[in-house]
Amino acid sequence: MKKGTVFCREDFLKLDHPARYGSLNCFSRGNSLRYSTMSRCSKATRQLLRTTSFRVLAFFLLAALGALVFAEVERPSAKSRLKSKDEKLASLQNEMETEYNITQEEFERFVNLSSEALSLDGPAWNYFDGLQYTFETLTTIGYGAISPSTRLGQALCIVFAVLGIPVTILAFKSVGELIRIGISSAIASVETKCCRREPNHVEVKCAIATFLLMVIMLLSGAAMQSNFDDWSYLEACYFWVVTFTTIGYGDYIAGYETSKKGTGKPKVIVIRSLNLAFHIAWTTIGLCVFSSVLNAAAAFIEKRAPAERRWGKRRCCCCAGEQESEFEKGDTLEKDIYRPSTNGRVRDKVQRRDNYNCMTYV
Repeated sequence: MKKGTVFCREDFLKLDHPARYGSLNCFSRGNSLRYSTMSRCSKATRQLLRTTSFRVLAFFLLAALGALVFAEVERPSAKSRLKSKDEKLASLQNEMETEYNITQEEFERFVNLSSEALSLDGPAWNYFDGLQYTFETLTTIGYGAISPSTRLGQALCIVFAVLGIPVTILAFKSVGELIRIGISSAIASVETKCCRREPNHVEVKCAIATFLLMVIMLLSGAAMQSNFDDWSYLEACYFWVVTFTTIGYGDYIAGYETSKKGTGKPKVIVIRSLNLAFHIAWTTIGLCVFSSVLNAAAAFIEKRAPAERRWGKRRCCCCAGEQESEFEKGDTLEKDIYRPSTNGRVRDKVQRRDNYNCMTYV
């Protein structure tokens, strides 16, 4: 018997005279195998740390660069807006001093009271407001125009969000996965039946197709939304990008200006109902498509990832320690074992199928 030969338990039971070798286990090679496994884990950990450091650094650099660019672009508009505000207040003060002979303190008090009164304006919390609020909560868009002001409403919002958001994420993820699978099947079918060839690079084509579908939804949704709310096409595109990415700044809200024109009027109710129905339906489909884009991108990245960077794959650290090759359940692994015989050692090739008692995870 060759010193240091390793037997799995299944192979050990197949020997002619197992009693000669005593009780064997899967780690009879000693510490070298453990060191090899730890070395692979350490290498993967170092690679993960390098990747994480690079991505975190890229995130902060992108945030700093974005802050600089947006500050330079928006600062002139902000200065102009503040200047216009001061000019209008000064003009209003001069008119009121001329007409009503009020003092500076009285004018400032009037302005503060007017601002407080205008800030009390809010939703009427009818059914449309409630539906829009729950939809914004479940999708985590949160435009901010509708929010609970009572303690009971805020407590209910916490419970509703904690229970509802995971359900929404799972639902959108499942629908997005179905969209991705459908597009992948369509691509494979077209290449097989029309192009008469084996499908290749399906993950890349699926990611591109889902991205194009999202762009089409964005552009067509902007065209329809601009008619509903009297926005420009650029403003509508901006609104849908903010919505599909769940940023939800709240500066543009679908149907918000329509709801201010009057409550209870039949025409306003019909217009707002159509606007809200279109908004909810298009947002739901868009979020599912956006989820499918993320799923397709993740599948492409996983497909492109090197084997040594994939965690959770099975490696046979005992039987295939020398090869260090990955294999999935159902594959066949051949290895040489030595069994005693009357003529000395006889080498047999033993095929092991679906026996992974010596598996470990790295």
